[in-house]
Amino acid sequence: TAKVTSPAGLDLALGVDYENNVDAGTATGSASYAASTNYLASNDSKTFTIAKAATTTVVTCTAGPFTYTGTAHTPCTAKVTSPAGLDLALDVDYAATNVDAGAARAYAGYEGDLNHEGSTDSKTFTIAKAATTTVVTCTAGPFTYTGAAYTPCSAKVSGPAGLDQTLPVTYANNVHAGTATGSASYAASTNYLASNDSKTYTIGKATPAVSLNCPTGVVYDGAAHPCTAAVQGIGAELAGASVAVTYTRGVSATTDVTSVGTVAVLASFAGSADYTPASKSGSFTIAAWTTQGFYQPVDMGSTVLNTVKAGSTVPLKFELFSGSTELTSVSAVKSFGAKQITCGTAPTEDAIEMTTTGGTNLRYDTSGGQFIQNWQTPKATVGTCYQVTMTALDDSKITAYFKLK
Repeated sequence: TAKVTSPAGLDLALGVDYENNVDAGTATGSASYAASTNYLASNDSKTFTIAKAATTTVVTCTAGPFTYTGTAHTPCTAKVTSPAGLDLALDVDYAATNVDAGAARAYAGYEGDLNHEGSTDSKTFTIAKAATTTVVTCTAGPFTYTGAAYTPCSAKVSGPAGLDQTLPVTYANNVHAGTATGSASYAASTNYLASNDSKTYTIGKATPAVSLNCPTGVVYDGAAHPCTAAVQGIGAELAGASVAVTYTRGVSATTDVTSVGTVAVLASFAGSADYTPASKSGSFTIAAWTTQGFYQPVDMGSTVLNTVKAGSTVPLKFELFSGSTELTSVSAVKSFGAKQITCGTAPTEDAIEMTTTGGTNLRYDTSGGQFIQNWQTPKATVGTCYQVTMTALDDSKITAYFKLK
């Protein structure tokens, strides 16, 4: 405001003229009194400062969530306002923190102008680590125990922003028969979460080889002739493993490996943690002795009846051979037996040409090269028939038929 005064009591309000009184800076208010009849002219001026207006910059970011993708996240906007009606959108600066996982910062600033002060604002938001996928892949097999480790699996990890890496595979139980596991893991990194995977595969049992060794060319000698068996695995793994050997004669199980006849043999391995059960079959024969006789005066044949006087003694002459070796010990003869039988229908009858008297002991006649057993015929009813059998120690038999007269 302005007024003019004088000693003579002049006291008037004056209008004020302004310069630069809009924009911030130094403004001037001036007033003047023009000379009049009784008063000289006068003027005055004063300056005042118009300060720059305050501004408010506000950064606003959307809520998210945000996950690492390998590209920049730009979820924020900014503007500046002032009481004088300033309302401008501003660029947001992220300072390259808005790509990798972690805390990102969005910044905006208004530098100010002739009439406005500068202002700034910033906000933070979080970029989460991206999920990853680890995949273990194993070939189909089949796998069979070999004693060495199987490593049929591969692994890789994938994720956003082109993550595609091979990973090492860790194995468990991949040597012995059973269920093996291949596992892989990706450790968490700056931008990625950890992940893992595993696959199982089966290692089958190996089939071992069973060997069976049985005697050959055996002729009955009263001794046992067992078979031996073994099982062969990888290297010496099954050395000394138990192999059961069982024997069968006809349809019956037996432990008899001494008697004459053919014996079926089965060698069986029960299996183990790494091997399947296995077996091998075979057979062997213990040959009987060769019998020759009865010699004359006895006639041989199942339809021949040797007629002999009741109560007389008949010399039963015969030979025994073990292979090509003639047996001469009376211990080779197990028994002699005579039993009454029903006389057959119209058999051929042949009279005994020679009978003897004396003892009935068995002996080997070295001069004749044969065994002799004198059989004293029963003093039975005339016309009665008998079957006489020599049984050797190996159960070989010689049988002749007689009719008393």
